[in-house]
Amino acid sequence: MRRLSQLLMSTSGVADAANDPVLRRVELLDLSFGGRRENPVYDVLGQIVSDYLGSDHPERGIRLDQNMALMLLTAETSSFRELHGFDVDSWRDHHESLCLQHLGYDRRAP
Repeated sequence: MRRLSQLLMSTSGVADAANDPVLRRVELLDLSFGGRRENPVYDVLGQIVSDYLGSDHPERGIRLDQNMALMLLTAETSSFRELHGFDVDSWRDHHESLCLQHLGYDRRAP
């Protein structure tokens, strides 16, 4: 992961790569999923989402939150999702409020 971090920092185009939430935590991102009752990577990803939402680039946090929910969490077992309180409908409501709050985009508007 250290080499990946160095590569990303040198090519990311981020003005201050050392302060990018993903790059600051890349060493903590163990990208193996499934088969475990606990997976700390979701906590790390949640911290990254929060950092982006509090930054000048909230759209990155919204995108990561969407990818984490729709590509990762939905692929976990139902017992894992239940254990960690993940429900797609609840997540969708929360995601829509994030879009409205940070992007001024009401996904529910006709």
